[in-house]
Amino acid sequence: MPYKDIPCPLQSGENAELLLDYASRKLTAVQRMAIDQHIAGCPACQRFRDGQELLWKSLDTWESSNFKPGFDMRLEERIAADSRLPTWERAVLWAQNTPLKPAIPVAAAILLVALGLGLRWLWQ
Repeated sequence: MPYKDIPCPLQSGENAELLLDYASRKLTAVQRMAIDQHIAGCPACQRFRDGQELLWKSLDTWESSNFKPGFDMRLEERIAADSRLPTWERAVLWAQNTPLKPAIPVAAAILLVALGLGLRWLWQ
């Protein structure tokens, strides 16, 4: 798999996922060596690799202490419970939590005016 002979994944859009897998250390040793060959001769991929390495190092050192124990488990349970709800119940929950509540009476008024105009047109 000689990657130095293929078009740059960043420029062609093909095999771009290989660069992400390279940065996240998901490639096999053979794949990694092939990508290393390409990166050695490609300044754009070198910049991408350097940025990804900086990002991964930052993520490795990042510590989050704001979450209570079991947060992830409770979040996953809540998402699973919401996804089991019928569509109409999810729509009602969304409507209850949407910040567009003041727009509902306005929409209802517009609907009534349109209905009135439609009925008036039919009776003429």
